[in-house]
Amino acid sequence: DESSARAVYWHRSYEPEGQRVEAVVREALRGRGIACVAMAGALLYEPAAVHCPAGWQGGHWGTLMPFLRACERSGPPPTRPTERPVAMQPPCAWPASGALEDLRLAAPPVLSGGSVGRDWSAAMMAGWEVSEAAAARAMEDFVGGGGLAG
Repeated sequence: DESSARAVYWHRSYEPEGQRVEAVVREALRGRGIACVAMAGALLYEPAAVHCPAGWQGGHWGTLMPFLRACERSGPPPTRPTERPVAMQPPCAWPASGALEDLRLAAPPVLSGGSVGRDWSAAMMAGWEVSEAAAARAMEDFVGGGGLAG
């Protein structure tokens, strides 16, 4: 409501839990009259479009080539990323926001008895700067370091 969004776009999830979350979000948004568009973006090839040879069951690394050939037969090769935009238009008014900590993205698990479990994320979060600026630096390092070469 705050943003007056008419549509929400996201990269499709392929894991069962992510698909359940998407279904709940999609239902909530559609209930508000907001269009939902799930797009490919996390994988080079859409799993539903890849048809592996008969008898192929997945398995060890030796099965990579039959899988890769099936990917190549599934359609055109993945496109190269587009250039980043020179500028992006900000919204007329930014929606209200809360503190990142309020999202509890790395909250310790709560055990079935109600007690708090081991905070496995503490060591990782201690050395991880979670910010837009840090993400931009990481992207520049990746691109500048030849991460997209080839």
